Amino acid sequence: MVANIKKLDKEFRVFLKLHPNNYSKKLHNAIYLVVGSNKKSRGREVLGVWFSDAGDGRMNITVPTTTKYFISDPQPTSAYCTIDILQQNEKNKYIYTIKINAETVYSKQNLKPESFDNVQVYASNPWDLVQDTYIEGMFIINGKKDQPSMIDLVINPTDSVAQLSVKELCENEVIATMSVLKKEYSVSFKLKSYSYSKGWENVLHITKGQNYGECGDRNPAVFFHKDGSGRLVFFSAINGNINSEFETKNPLPLNVWSNIKIEQTLKNSAYVYAIYINGSIQYEIENKDPRQFKDVKVYISDPWYTAHDGDIKELFVVNGDTNNTSDVTQPQDKFEDASEQKLQENNLVATMNFLSTFTVSFQINPTSYSIGKHSVFHFMQDKFSTQLANKNIAAWFHEDGSGRLVIVAGFSNNEKKLTEFITKDSLPLNNWSSIKLTRTKASSKNKTNFNIYLNEKRVSNVEKEAETFEFVRVYFGDPWNSVQNGYIKDLKIYNN
Repeated sequence: MVANIKKLDKEFRVFLKLHPNNYSKKLHNAIYLVVGSNKKSRGREVLGVWFSDAGDGRMNITVPTTTKYFISDPQPTSAYCTIDILQQNEKNKYIYTIKINAETVYSKQNLKPESFDNVQVYASNPWDLVQDTYIEGMFIINGKKDQPSMIDLVINPTDSVAQLSVKELCENEVIATMSVLKKEYSVSFKLKSYSYSKGWENVLHITKGQNYGECGDRNPAVFFHKDGSGRLVFFSAINGNINSEFETKNPLPLNVWSNIKIEQTLKNSAYVYAIYINGSIQYEIENKDPRQFKDVKVYISDPWYTAHDGDIKELFVVNGDTNNTSDVTQPQDKFEDASEQKLQENNLVATMNFLSTFTVSFQINPTSYSIGKHSVFHFMQDKFSTQLANKNIAAWFHEDGSGRLVIVAGFSNNEKKLTEFITKDSLPLNNWSSIKLTRTKASSKNKTNFNIYLNEKRVSNVEKEAETFEFVRVYFGDPWNSVQNGYIKDLKIYNN
């Protein structure tokens, strides 16, 4: 499961890009929206996209009629296709429309339109076979297509945010939902501006719900001043003022990276709010009314103002003592943890800056097997909203419940299909097995050897492209699948 939607209105839009790698017989799911699902029940289907059981590349897309599904023409595996599913009120009639590559392929009235609460979003669902595809640019919004409301999408709730790669500031882009923003926190990022213009322009907005009106709606929010001068304006909830404001004196320089940091720290029993630009303190005040906010959304930039003309990178939002920034969010070349720990869903243990060669090793002790895909680890290059990125390594226990381990790997943006390895035998239950993955230089130019070792015996060797990994998130287990029952220890990740 990749997200929860608190409410999907009668008017909505679901958009995504798919790049299928190959087709095979039997129905394969790509996305699935459902209400009331659990491990034993599929729940009530709201919307879904499958690839046909004929294996010919046709898509089956949910429609609200007795036919239940619209069947598309075959889609090529050589390119992305866009899927746009909308339901809009037109002259008091709710029209359900499907567009593929911007062309309307289905449009009919829904005679029984409904809104749905607590919708679960899967890519793909745990009950069907998984389509081998890349997914990009997925978003879900409520309201009219030309007047959308704020995205009500809860994406992998977490206690920290690390958006590392360069991203263009885009209006209405929520990059994360934090389960809580505590009284003590740090928000830091690098910003490059290309131009200034009159009117409020948003850079970053952390909110518990809306633009403005309640405590926690701006905590913090960062804008460029409406006068077009290039000065920054910061808003936060300070001392009971829900919109406490600070303006910088000087404009930010254009076309260079500037370091911005906003923090609230506990010093000598007092909470101190401070703003830094390029390491120099700009503003500091004691906050005598610090608050903790739950379920806050992180925007770059928000839905209510024009996005600033610029790029952002290395965004970190961290709870707790800001003098001891979490290793989870700071990129590093080496990570070690010898402790025994239970595998957990959505468990981000580190953010790595891999070179072209590296070693990953750990021990795993599975305690039970069951039907369905159960995650062990997932390393993926930082790229928001792309679960199946081109550069990634992942492992899970086989969907058939046999206890066989599946490892997939991709090392190049040019790869159309990930390399897959499946152990012949199941890993023993309630016993420790050692896993080691290495990437070493090959004799061929610009190539590397990817090796898999099980209990110190090499079981796979593949020659791969030598592209560098940058800003890689390390999950044990991942945010999208059920986690394997069991424990890991002696985790080591380092560059060779």
